[in-house]
Amino acid sequence: MKSGRSHSDFPDDDHYHDDPVTQHSPRTSRSKVAALAMAVLAGGLYLNGTLAANITLRSGNPIEYGQAANLAVACSGASDIAVIPQSTFVNAANGTGTHYLKSITVSNIPAECYGEDFNLSVFNSSGNTPISLAGNSTTSVAVYNDNGSFRLSPMAPATISSGSGSFVLTFPSPIATSTSAVKFTIQSGVHVPFCDENSGSCLGKKGPGGGTVFYQAATPFSCGPTLNLTCKFLEYAPKTWYASDGYGQWQSQGGSINIPGLPDVGSATYTASDLGLGYQNSLAIISALSSDTGAAAFKARSYSGGGFTDWYLPTLSELNLMCQWNRGVTLDVTTACAGGIFPSTDFDSGQKWWTSTEKDANTVWMINFGNSPNPAVVAEQKGNQGNHRTRAIRAF
Repeated sequence: MKSGRSHSDFPDDDHYHDDPVTQHSPRTSRSKVAALAMAVLAGGLYLNGTLAANITLRSGNPIEYGQAANLAVACSGASDIAVIPQSTFVNAANGTGTHYLKSITVSNIPAECYGEDFNLSVFNSSGNTPISLAGNSTTSVAVYNDNGSFRLSPMAPATISSGSGSFVLTFPSPIATSTSAVKFTIQSGVHVPFCDENSGSCLGKKGPGGGTVFYQAATPFSCGPTLNLTCKFLEYAPKTWYASDGYGQWQSQGGSINIPGLPDVGSATYTASDLGLGYQNSLAIISALSSDTGAAAFKARSYSGGGFTDWYLPTLSELNLMCQWNRGVTLDVTTACAGGIFPSTDFDSGQKWWTSTEKDANTVWMINFGNSPNPAVVAEQKGNQGNHRTRAIRAF
């Protein structure tokens, strides 16, 4: 019978690394990059019983877990720092299991790196796009070297343990497998203040996807494609995310379709249970509309700002919060957007914005942010009707 214990309980069995690489010269005066390639040959992970494991590197020599790879990053000059990825083995019900990237230890960091940000990303063997490390498709984690004390971005789905010239970055819910995590990059550069360093809030700050954080929950809400994750923030894509801000129809082909899986919301209501729900709604819409790539939900789901693939068409409640943020009124999940002044910097005035919330088989809810004195909440025909704006958002 399988126990719930993972191989991370055995410290000699859960590290892997690769050969060090030479230092990269700075790309710009503000960004200095060094890459540690930890390339595992295909099928190169071998388990020796249950208590020991090694991997075969490009050198062709099997290396025991637990050894560090050394390299010099830009800010460290001639000094080498050490990087040790650590895996954890998770048993599966069918008697198998998988090693996941659980943590990354970076040590021997010299004083020359004080005040720098380290941005860590992981790649597979075949692409130049970072792979997801933890929930919500997070592909990069920022660590601030605050004069030898290391702090983690509060938006990162990870924890950090700070030591003397070292830190351990741990992913409580890792999703990157050890066999897919074959190259690690560390980019060092001038520190960019984290969202809560000065104001205590992430609101209005740049989100990990390159958008604007417009909502920060006091308690986490369910999110993800099946609502199996938890999130605290919502960000909307920048105005340039799509040509003409996704101007078009909610459904651009055929007559209106009642979307299976979407409940009909007969009156404009705003609830906390709708936060994060737009992702699931968007997937249902895409499934029902098949090849209608001109539809609003398709446009939102096709966006990949920040390297993230979890953008979606917001629900009425999520769009309502976006309206409140942009009009400068109090953010309240259950209250309709009203009052305030519409700023034209992020959203075009006098435009209606699509949601993923159905009113009935033929119509969906929309909000006109610029309507004065209060934004107008209206129901619009899904297909063969007016062209309106779409703005992709994501939860994290």
